[in-house]
Amino acid sequence: MGSFHFLVLSDQKVRLAERLRPRQVLGLAQDSGIAFVPLSPCIEWHSYHLPLGVDGIIAEEVARILAEEFDGMYFRTISVGLDQERDAGFRAMSGLPSEGEIFGMNFPQLPLESEYAGEEELRALLSARVSFLKKAGFRRVFVVNHHGGGTQKATIEEVAKGFSGDGFAVQLLHTSWMGKFPVPEQYANYMGVGGHAGLAETIQFMAFCPELVDFSELPAGDLLVSEAGILHNAPEIPEKFHPKNAPQELADSWREAVLADARKKIQTCLSSE
Repeated sequence: MGSFHFLVLSDQKVRLAERLRPRQVLGLAQDSGIAFVPLSPCIEWHSYHLPLGVDGIIAEEVARILAEEFDGMYFRTISVGLDQERDAGFRAMSGLPSEGEIFGMNFPQLPLESEYAGEEELRALLSARVSFLKKAGFRRVFVVNHHGGGTQKATIEEVAKGFSGDGFAVQLLHTSWMGKFPVPEQYANYMGVGGHAGLAETIQFMAFCPELVDFSELPAGDLLVSEAGILHNAPEIPEKFHPKNAPQELADSWREAVLADARKKIQTCLSSE
């Protein structure tokens, strides 16, 4: 029986794991040893103007870009999202009914339900993926997450901590980062309003897939949180914070800031190898 040799493929253009043959995967593990695992819900309500997969799409795009830059491998998004039951304070702020179960973005007036999971499911799916990478010889795994609901971040970090050690590291890259970056004066408040599916998250999504946004799906003028499924700090969203006002130039700036933040964290992790 002949022996097999694993080639180092530093110039390999295909980096999506499911499109790679075993020798190519093992070559990337031997070479950079870096893998990116996007994990976020792909079926979650993001109002009428955005696709259901906002979080998963952003996470996978970031993973793809970083895999190309750091000579790594990336995967399709693991579609898992945690969230919580909406309490009385949230319901009052959002103009939602005070009675009945409301979990995550499953508001009574919305026509589609979101797909949520539990902590154990997230742990199991992420652990299986990280275990595969560790056994394949990868040394640095970066979990890219855009979803902020429930205990999503804390659970990912718990799994990462459990696997890290003895030359193997798992780290979370959270892409809904809202840190400082250049913002033109006229847009000073834009990134601090319109939470889930609102102005801020629309800007975030436009940073990576502007072609999938359709503002004609939303009525003009003021919007109601309960009807549009857009989080805000009051039941009514004033027209000035309507998602249609999202500027592409701000989306482009946010994109560069998020990628720069991720690169810095990756470089810090690699320097400890």
